[in-house]
Amino acid sequence: MAVVGDLTLDYVVLAAEDDPEQSLAIYTPEPASPSAEALGILASWTSTSTAAAPAPEQTRQPHNPPS
Repeated sequence: MAVVGDLTLDYVVLAAEDDPEQSLAIYTPEPASPSAEALGILASWTSTSTAAAPAPEQTRQPHNPPS
C-alpha cells in the first residue's frame, strides 16, 4: 500500500575520511516537485513535543564535595 506514492529522489553518498566503512547518504527531492510535496506530507505526520525541555541548570545534580 503506497501512502503518498512513488518518490523520485537524488542522492549523494559522503564517505568519512577517518573510517572508510562509514558513510552518509543524503536523499533530496527536486524543489516544488510531487516528491517534495509527498515528503512534506510524510513530515507533517511526525510528532513534536510542545513541552519545553528543562534548562541545563535544572537537570544538574547538586555537587557535594568530599568532607
